[in-house]
Amino acid sequence: MTDVRWLPYIRNRVVLAPNAIEDLDIAEDAAQGLGTPGRCGKIENLGPGLLTYRISDDGERWSESRTLLVNGVDIFLIEERVRIYTLEVEGDAIGTVYSVILSAEAEESE
Repeated sequence: MTDVRWLPYIRNRVVLAPNAIEDLDIAEDAAQGLGTPGRCGKIENLGPGLLTYRISDDGERWSESRTLLVNGVDIFLIEERVRIYTLEVEGDAIGTVYSVILSAEAEESE
């Protein structure tokens, strides 16, 4: 029988201080790290301000920043071959709230 495992990394409704940058260690977080870069999931801005984020596939090199408007969502699919080792998020207003859920690619084991 084949067992498909999904290992979620979840940050739900996190409130940011204005202009504070928060680094999310998706691969190696002690509490819920995936043990490997995230491959699929989403990041969502619940407002009231803008949410800017950057992705690193190795913890050292960073993508260009992307900004989500209030109620904006970016979805990452396995087919897109995104690797999210570290995610850096920043809100521009007091009380900007965001949610993140990421998984490693499903692994089959016997």
